[in-house]
Amino acid sequence: MPSEFTASWDELESDYYDCLETDAIPAVKEFVARLREAGFNETLRAGHSLWFLMLSRSIRHELNEDTSYVSFDFRRGKLLVKNNIKCSLEDKMIEFPEIRFNMRINYLLKELEGIPAV
Repeated sequence: MPSEFTASWDELESDYYDCLETDAIPAVKEFVARLREAGFNETLRAGHSLWFLMLSRSIRHELNEDTSYVSFDFRRGKLLVKNNIKCSLEDKMIEFPEIRFNMRINYLLKELEGIPAV
């Protein structure tokens, strides 16, 4: 399973950046690099829907309304994080003034890692 998750990150990086605002690309590449350094590429599936980066514990690319995921929207130089994790204590939407990996995002993704892969 970890190899499937890692492969999804490689696929994401091959075509995702073309969907983004040009000004955001360097910050988003740095953000994704920090996520990889934290090891999330081994435990979470990465994908995208238009300009949203989506992370889940889904073994396949399929997401439905019951799937727990975290999505990231990188527009206008800001970072909007949407949390669809059942029973999460975090807010369902969090806006950050800049595109940067931080401890709150780390906590949220650790919470997502604790959900069984489906």
